[in-house]
Amino acid sequence: MSFDWNNYLLLVSDLNSGSPSIAQMRSATSRAYYGAFIQCRNKKGKSAKKEAAIHQEIIREFKTSDQPEEISIGNLLDDLRQRRNDADYNSFFVPTQTATKLDIDKAQMIIDNLASI
Repeated sequence: MSFDWNNYLLLVSDLNSGSPSIAQMRSATSRAYYGAFIQCRNKKGKSAKKEAAIHQEIIREFKTSDQPEEISIGNLLDDLRQRRNDADYNSFFVPTQTATKLDIDKAQMIIDNLASI
């Protein structure tokens, strides 16, 4: 049985509820990105490459599409990836609960839009 990547969206909502710690908010942004990214990768029929370039490849495929829905997905995914990079690698990144909620909302929009294409 394969993993349902939508489960990450359930997890991140829990991580960002109440009075989350910085670690919880960073984790929520990271998992929100991966929950959306993997579904985008799967929609494009790409294998589970572990190369960093796959992220930009998938984003580029969506952003250069001739379908407006895919372009929107690509732009949202690109924005979310930049936030995920900060959350995962920038020691000085201080998330807020509001910004983290926007990251979660972007991931959900991506997933919702994927279902319509």
